[in-house]
Amino acid sequence: MSTLNSFDFVAPYYDRLAGLVFGSSIKDAQRAHLPEIKQGATILILGGGTGWILSDLLKINDSANIIYVEASARMILLARENVSSGDSHRVTFIHGTETTLDSAEQFDAVIINFFADMFTPGDLTRIVQRLETLLKADGVLICTDFVNDARWHRVMLKVMYTFFRVATRLQTRDLPHWRDIITTQYFRRVRSAAFRSRFILSELYQKIT
Repeated sequence: MSTLNSFDFVAPYYDRLAGLVFGSSIKDAQRAHLPEIKQGATILILGGGTGWILSDLLKINDSANIIYVEASARMILLARENVSSGDSHRVTFIHGTETTLDSAEQFDAVIINFFADMFTPGDLTRIVQRLETLLKADGVLICTDFVNDARWHRVMLKVMYTFFRVATRLQTRDLPHWRDIITTQYFRRVRSAAFRSRFILSELYQKIT
């Protein structure tokens, strides 16, 4: 499970650091499937970070309502700055984790970007099961994250996990096989887009009913 406020220290530098290392790839990947979400959708963003994606999503889907759940209070403060006063009624901010959500809530879409990499395979499996129950029958899941398919991927991942273990007390040491976990029983992959020499994948999944 996510730990509250563990990312507060890196919050002010997070986007700049990601940009220095990955250029525009990290944002381009997260934008890849946003147009696939139906208009007027109720959308859950889980682990949304600084929330830069909110301004893009609110423009692309001008009638959507968004529930934004983030474990870092400082990230939420930054995310609020990405929502105009005219759109503020369309976004609900929740300081919490996946366990904070009411089990009765139902969403048309769930977005987990650079979220799966924080968990052990067992924890991620339980989270995916939880997300399946939160999605409507025709709901979609968007997951963007790193993959470990090449030697240089492994080197980069080791450096990143070491940094976040020091800066945020992240306990996870290895990238889980998130693509396999998501497609086991609960979701089928609809579309995939690769970025940064295939180090970053953004994938669109449909709930299996």
